[in-house]
Amino acid sequence: MMDGVALAAARAAESVLLAGEAVGPLHGVPLSIKDVIWMRGVPATNGAVAFRDFHPAEDAVVVRRLRAAGAIPVGKTNNAELCMHSRPTTPSTVSRGIRGT
Repeated sequence: MMDGVALAAARAAESVLLAGEAVGPLHGVPLSIKDVIWMRGVPATNGAVAFRDFHPAEDAVVVRRLRAAGAIPVGKTNNAELCMHSRPTTPSTVSRGIRGT
């Protein structure tokens, strides 16, 4: 979770609404982004330990478009290592899948 960043974005979104300004179709909607998709300054590991220190310098096109529509990315969700299989794990609890089962 990107608590501080998300909270600041939510406050800014609220200010825009209160000012009566035009807003995008996703204005203020919080959402999560899959780990395989780049978000500026947020680790993009592709589910692989080898990439744990990779922080993209820019947003992926889809993230730029979501932000432009008013969405607020609040965090990232895990995926299978390098998207190579269908059962990703939670790094903190390897015996459990990301579904919490």
